[in-house]
Amino acid sequence: MKRSFVPKACLCLFLAIVIVLPLAAEKKYKEGLDALNAGKYNEAIAFFQKQVEKEKDSGELASHSSFLLGLSYYNNRQYPEAIKYLDRAIKIYREGMHAYILGDAWYFWLGKAYYDNGQYKEAIPCFRKASDVAFLMPAKKYDDAPNIPEVRFGKEYYIPLSPPKYACYLWLGNALYSDGQYEEAIGALNKAIELNPKGSGYCRTMVAASFRELKKYEEAIKTAQDAINLQPDDFTYMVLASIYRDQGENQAAISTYQKAIGLKPDNVDAYVNIASLYMSDEKYSEAADILKKAPSSPKVGLNLCLSLMGAGKYDEAISACGDEIKKWTMTGVGIEIALVDKYPVVTAVMPSFAAERAKIQAGDKIVSINGISARGLEVEKIKQLLGPEEGTQVTLVIERKSEKTPLNVILTSEFRINTNAATSFGMRSMLEFITGRVEEADKDAKNAFGLDPNNLWTKRAISLTQIGWNSQKTGGENLAETIKMLSGMAEDFDHLLLALAYCRTGNFSQAAETYASVPGEYIESINVFRHEFVAAVLEALEPYTEKEKELIKTLEEKGRYKEALNEYAQLVKISSDKEASQIRKHVGQLMKTTPDLVSLPEEARKHILRAEVLNGDKNFTRAVAEYNEALKIAPFYSETYRAIALTYEELKAYNQAIKSLNAYLELCPDAPDARALMDKIIKWEFLLEEQKK
Repeated sequence: MKRSFVPKACLCLFLAIVIVLPLAAEKKYKEGLDALNAGKYNEAIAFFQKQVEKEKDSGELASHSSFLLGLSYYNNRQYPEAIKYLDRAIKIYREGMHAYILGDAWYFWLGKAYYDNGQYKEAIPCFRKASDVAFLMPAKKYDDAPNIPEVRFGKEYYIPLSPPKYACYLWLGNALYSDGQYEEAIGALNKAIELNPKGSGYCRTMVAASFRELKKYEEAIKTAQDAINLQPDDFTYMVLASIYRDQGENQAAISTYQKAIGLKPDNVDAYVNIASLYMSDEKYSEAADILKKAPSSPKVGLNLCLSLMGAGKYDEAISACGDEIKKWTMTGVGIEIALVDKYPVVTAVMPSFAAERAKIQAGDKIVSINGISARGLEVEKIKQLLGPEEGTQVTLVIERKSEKTPLNVILTSEFRINTNAATSFGMRSMLEFITGRVEEADKDAKNAFGLDPNNLWTKRAISLTQIGWNSQKTGGENLAETIKMLSGMAEDFDHLLLALAYCRTGNFSQAAETYASVPGEYIESINVFRHEFVAAVLEALEPYTEKEKELIKTLEEKGRYKEALNEYAQLVKISSDKEASQIRKHVGQLMKTTPDLVSLPEEARKHILRAEVLNGDKNFTRAVAEYNEALKIAPFYSETYRAIALTYEELKAYNQAIKSLNAYLELCPDAPDARALMDKIIKWEFLLEEQKK
């Protein structure tokens, strides 16, 4: 069989081989194949490794042994090793070697190894090749062969390794999807559906997911619903919910995620996604409520803390952070177990613990613990014995398949906190700080730093303890280092911390500029935790804003309105909503007496024109961003507020639309269309009420 083999030619070659060289692999490889089929992958690896070494590159079973070794590594989730030997099986094949009609399996399993190793581009040609040569029904491979022991052996051991043609197209579609080739993925998946229409639910779901990525939402919804009609499952509901979410139909998305939970109550992602949608709508208490019903998971714990923080339930949030820290805290010897035939068997060995140093291996069977037989013990009892108080010795008797006699191992229980706990320590530190528990905050910030100094919440907690909190409390030392660290962080929340740090150093102009860079939507959020920091920055900026107000008053008294307007432009960026409204109303009155007071700079005009083009293309999100850039340059050019309000209407973002239109009316209270615009605000307020139902 050559690399470009044809299945029928393979069959002829196989028949010739089994007649001329009977029992070539049956007796030699049965032991390894039995281990592979029984899930004893380490045994299978050891067996086939010896065969590969024996056959080298030219033995009659060289290609076959390499394939089976690669397959054993794949099943043991050792993907780089699997790729090495599966690829070798193809490359070393020469005419005369035993093939056993497994060419389709060669390419399929090599593709799977690449896929599971995250190498999607490499997986794609493998699945294409497998699709070309695979049988529609692998069980029929040997139908024309005589009923002899060699054929019966092939049917028992090799047919299960061969993929049906539809499965090759299915995995080709998955690989193309994962590589971002969505149109091509749809083509491959539709071929799989054509070949196996009754079992095509998963393929249809992946087609729907591909349409979603292409933003072809009508096709995506129809295809997902077709998959549900064929066979409803939680995965399809998850994809359908994500389509609704991408369209901004949050309520439809939430109800669909709930259907996924109905089919699979432990679907953690569904709970987290519902909570995420609630939080995007700033319904933090609702988000917390749904997460409290979810199965325990790091993702659930983190989002529960965030939702409680957003709702301002600080004591609950502190408690939730503590619960997460406990989950990442362990006292024991560092092994995970599962019960197999009533005995605990090691499934994982944790790094840095005593078990790793003692070279305990996954697959080791624990026969006794501290002289007590482990057979029939409950899992909780086993965990208690393996996780006693720090410093306690634990004696294990272990059976290992590669050893003829049991091993006696003495381990010492150790205390460890996983680095993942840094996030919870950092969050808890900040919550403690803003609720006046400064010493606890400092301790938790140091704990977070000790676990992971590069963690986002570690950096925030350390920064806050350095900056201090209110205007009466000065920040600590090393503010220059804090500013340097925060300057390299990109999130809006970190810009609030940076603005606060600049205030503490007396650099108010830089603080004002930093605060002004934070989007208005972020600052206006009803997130209670976030609002604490907005309020803290505004309080810290008061000396600067008072100075600005005095300067403006002086300029206006001298009739220097243009200069005063420039100062107002700076002041409005760092004012509360109430103060910003008062400034706009005052500027509106000034414009009545001085019509040419406000002009549109060329750079702002450019952003407005770009926004108009984007609106024409119905790309409303980007249009809003362009309008906001124009407002940063010309915050008193009234028409920009009117235009952005109508764009927000297209996005159904009625809160922002109302605020923007009110800003327009503050600047132009006597606008000819003022009554019509006020009526529009009334309608938007009603739509907001409807959204909340």
